[in-house]
Order: sequence, then C-alpha cells, then structure tokens
Amino acid sequence: MADHHDLVLRDVKATGVVFTGRCEIRSATCSAKEGGAVTAVWDEQRQVDVCGHCIEAMVRAGEWRIAGARFRSHADVAVLDADGRPLLIVEVKKRPPFLDDEDSWAKRVRRNLLVHGALPPAEYFMVLMHPGHAHLWCELEVPDLDAEPLATWDPTEEIKRTRQGPPAPASLEDAVAEWLRQALAAQPPPDWAVRSGVAQKARDTVVEWQYVPGTHGRSPSRLTPRPGR
Repeated sequence: MADHHDLVLRDVKATGVVFTGRCEIRSATCSAKEGGAVTAVWDEQRQVDVCGHCIEAMVRAGEWRIAGARFRSHADVAVLDADGRPLLIVEVKKRPPFLDDEDSWAKRVRRNLLVHGALPPAEYFMVLMHPGHAHLWCELEVPDLDAEPLATWDPTEEIKRTRQGPPAPASLEDAVAEWLRQALAAQPPPDWAVRSGVAQKARDTVVEWQYVPGTHGRSPSRLTPRPGR
C-alpha cells in the first residue's frame, strides 16, 4: 500500500472504467501487482489505477472514502453466539508507519467501515491495532458515526505471547482470535470484558477468523462456558 505518512482520509471518485493494467496501490491482497483487471479512480486530481481488492483495502484502512460505494460485509475476527449471530466483530490492523494519533485513526476506520456498509451487524465492534491498542464500541441499531469507544487498552504483550504458540498462529488475525478465545474463557474475565458487558454475554460462543455472514470461518474455536453461567 502506498506510504501516506499523514494517513489523511481522502475523498476518491470512481470512474467505473475497467481495463488491464498494473495496480499502483499494491496492498497485501492486491490482485494486479504484475498486471490484471484494474479501474481508474481520481485521488486528489490524480488518476490512480487500482484493483478491486486494493480499493477495499484503502477504504478499510480509513484512507479512502468513495461516495455511494458499498463493500462486502465481513470481519477479520468474530465472536459468534450460540445461534451463530455475531456478538463482537474485530477489525485487525498492523500499526501503520508514522502514526501519531492512534485514537483518531481507530475512530476513522470505524466510521469509514460503517459508511461503506462493510461491517456485519453485531452488538460490539473492536478496532485492534498491533502493536498498539484495542478500541471497543457498543453498536446500536443506528450507530453514532462519531461515538467515543467504551474502552481502550493495550493487549500487545498478550497477543505476542499467543503468537509464540505452541502451535504458532498462522497469521495476526488467527493470533487475535486465539487471544480472544483465551480472554473470554479466563476466570476471572479481563476488566474490559466485564465493564463492557461482553463477558456476561459470551456464553457458548465461537471465535472465528475471516468471518463472512452466512458462512463458517476458516478456524473456529468453541469456548467452554464458565462455571456458574
């Protein structure tokens, strides 16, 4: 992905023109690094040739806003209740370089995802930056786009320990899923889970990564109900 050191949210206009070329953004999920289907968008008076995967990556990173655009609803990690409904969904981010204001960036990521319809409906939403902080919101039926998080804390060391295994998680998202599984099964549960109400509702839950509504995740882990619940 391009180095935007200030990480400013920019309004981008899509042209709808699709052609064969090389993607200029080249995110981790890029489908046209060496050539493929791309489209032209206008980013601050400059044409950018970009593949569909990278358009979504820029929106999910809080760097592009595209008026009227809607994206596939999915989550990096989801905590599902006994009926398979999302209780908590998590957007996992590696810490961008030169990031100064983490709190504002997390709020912008959440707002952008809500505006573009990219989040599955859930009672709670978390932006988790690694290394960095977790930012947790309680989502209402009509969420406040500019709401402050319920809780903010730093789980970096806990996730690092999870990533050391054994067995070592295959990805950061998998490590976050395992961290959540351990946190919600802990006795007593962590302070953030108690104060937010997540702990009281996380009975018979399943933690999945790469969650898409209506499908099963790649790596589900069923939690054991805590005694007395």
